[in-house]
Amino acid sequence: MNIFPLWLAVTTTALVSTFFAAADDTKGDNSGAFAILCEFINMAKNPPPSATQAENIDDLAAAIGALNMSAANPPFDQLIDHEHDLENHKEKSVKPATGEEAAKWADNYDFWRKAKGLLEEKDRKATYASYRKLKLNTLAQKQIQTAAEIAAASFRKAAQLRAKLTNSAAKANANKALFGLTGAQSADPYYGTNGRGEVCGKPASNTNTQAGNALQLDALCLCGFFSAAGDEGASCGGKIGSEPNNLAASAWTPSTDPTKWWENIETGCRTLDSGLRLTTANVLFATAKLQTFMADEPKGTNKEYQHVLGNMLGTGSEGCKGKKDNNNGKCVAYKPDYFTTGKPALPWLVNLQAAANAADKIKEAAKDLEQLESKLKDLKTSAHQLIYSETAAAHSQPPTTEGKESGTGEYRNKRINAKQYRQQNFSKKSSQNANGKAKMTMMENTAN
Repeated sequence: MNIFPLWLAVTTTALVSTFFAAADDTKGDNSGAFAILCEFINMAKNPPPSATQAENIDDLAAAIGALNMSAANPPFDQLIDHEHDLENHKEKSVKPATGEEAAKWADNYDFWRKAKGLLEEKDRKATYASYRKLKLNTLAQKQIQTAAEIAAASFRKAAQLRAKLTNSAAKANANKALFGLTGAQSADPYYGTNGRGEVCGKPASNTNTQAGNALQLDALCLCGFFSAAGDEGASCGGKIGSEPNNLAASAWTPSTDPTKWWENIETGCRTLDSGLRLTTANVLFATAKLQTFMADEPKGTNKEYQHVLGNMLGTGSEGCKGKKDNNNGKCVAYKPDYFTTGKPALPWLVNLQAAANAADKIKEAAKDLEQLESKLKDLKTSAHQLIYSETAAAHSQPPTTEGKESGTGEYRNKRINAKQYRQQNFSKKSSQNANGKAKMTMMENTAN
């Protein structure tokens, strides 16, 4: 599958310096392949941080629940023990043991408990006590109950979203992309005792190959010095062979501790950082570049190998042993099986895609929490406005005119119409905050 734009493919090819006709290795031979690989390495080494916890959502939701408990549903709060969780409720008899009601309690008790706690706070107790004295009509009670139902659902949703804010999954999968299945630097014998030609890949047979298992290994195969090679450890360009560790004459083998070489590779990749960060879109973009790069520079006598990064001469029968001569090469040769579906299945790429997916979810969850918080703020404001209007009506003095004293006539109709307008406006906002979803009836059912 070639999804990389043609103009960019041409540009990439033109910028890459390769010397396939020359025997032996020279400095910079693999610089183009290394630049491609570094895009994946840099993304894997820079997963996004965990997002900020949106704790304010719980307080907003609980405040709406407290209004329901005090103004619209006074008897219900007496069933809630705000000092203990559901398992340790001090009144075991009030807690449903089985059935639908038991499930409602299990799903919503943390919300109820936090709301009940607000009723007991010293600086709020008097305010909520005054709400208990209100005699709300049926419509107003239903509206406050509906607001509490939405708040309870938002409380649960926020808990689910917070679990997605941590970057632990992104980091774990990114480390697997870098180092292989364990997600950590392998121990002695590191990448095994087989020869470099087999471990880095023999495109004719793929015997004992580990190519594609870890980004670290693939970079070592591309850049690690081989005894008597002419690149002086700098086949990947720049100063990778000398800084921060002088490896110009130090040969890398699969059973050698790769730490010093890896430090050089990390340094080289930082200088090539293109700014791509770990997202699904960026991984797909870099994958398209990788596929195009390999397809544009096939290896083998008859150009039959299209899944090789680096340099190779002849048939490649000796594999990517670390030196470009005869039928050898300084390269990494992937199994064709990884490319049969049009969607590359290199193990490190699969892990990096999983890391990118987890990184995307962090951003999505943070955005969803921000929107949820905004909706709850609006809902809380509307609920308080309804309570305040009812409080004002309860404390208003009766008029002195005949029509007003009797509660009849034009004045009475105006008061009724104004009250209905406030309640209808609140209902509209509650419906908008429900976001089109079916509202739960748990709070109302429990009260009834």
